[in-house]
Amino acid sequence: MKKLLLLAFLFISVSTYAQVCPVSDFTETPAPQVNSPVWPKSGWETHQAFSVSIIDGKLQIKKSNFISDPDTVSYNIPGGQLFAHDGGEWGGDLYFIPNDTTSNLYVDGKKAALIKKFFTLNAFKKTLKKLYDTPHINVMGGNIRCIFSYKDSLFFMEGLAHMGINQGAIYKIQFQNNNFQIEKMLDFDDAPRIISVYNKQLCVVTMKRFYIIKNWKKDLILNNIWGYGFYPNSIAVLDSRNIYVGTIDGYAKIDVKTKRLTFYKYKDY
Repeated sequence: MKKLLLLAFLFISVSTYAQVCPVSDFTETPAPQVNSPVWPKSGWETHQAFSVSIIDGKLQIKKSNFISDPDTVSYNIPGGQLFAHDGGEWGGDLYFIPNDTTSNLYVDGKKAALIKKFFTLNAFKKTLKKLYDTPHINVMGGNIRCIFSYKDSLFFMEGLAHMGINQGAIYKIQFQNNNFQIEKMLDFDDAPRIISVYNKQLCVVTMKRFYIIKNWKKDLILNNIWGYGFYPNSIAVLDSRNIYVGTIDGYAKIDVKTKRLTFYKYKDY
C-alpha cells in the first residue's frame, strides 16, 4: 500500500466512551436528503454520529453520544504553539502562544499586540481557558477547521455554514523572523469540513461536496452528496479510489473512479 498520511482532524466532540461498531451494523441505503422519509429519524435528532478511520488497512467505525462543531485545535511550531478556535456562528480565531513573550511579533509585517488577559463568551470559557492567563497574539480571525502540514509547508483551513453564509478557504502560513506571513491558496463556496493528505493531493469534504485537489486546482468529484445538516466529521482514505466519510446516521463510501457515493446507515435507526 502506498504511504498514507491521515490527518488527525476528527472534528467531533465525543464522550469519554467511543464504541467501535462492526461493519455489519450498517446497511446500504440511499443517502439521506432533506424532507425524505428517513430525515425525522436522523442522527440530528438522536445525536448519533459516527467517525471513520483506517486501522491496519481496514475501515474502523466508532460511535459517539452526541455531535458538535469543533472547539479548538493546536499545532506546535518552532517558537511556540498555534491555537485555533471555531465557535460556529459566534466566529473564531487563530492565535499564537509564543515561548518567548519578550520579543515583538508581527503578522504580514504589522506588529501584533500581545494579549495578556483574555475575555470571551461564557459558552467558550471552558474551551478557551488555555488563553486566559497565557500571553498570545491574534494571528487571524476565522472558523479554523484544522492546521496541517503539506509538502513541507504549513496550512490551515477555515469554513462556516450558517444562515446565508456558506464558504471557506485554505491558507498557507509561514513564521520567519518573528513574522507570520499568510497566503490564501484556495476559496470554497461550500464550507469545508474535513481534509486529508494522500499521495501529494488533498481530499476535501465540504458540507455537500467532495473535492480532490492537485497542484492547487480543485477537481469536483461529487456534488450535493447528502442533505444539509448531516455534518461530515471525519475522512479515511483507504487508497486512491476508496474514501470513507463519517457523518450522522452512518458513514459514506466514495468511489473516486466512478464518482459514486454509497451511504451506509446504522441498523438501529
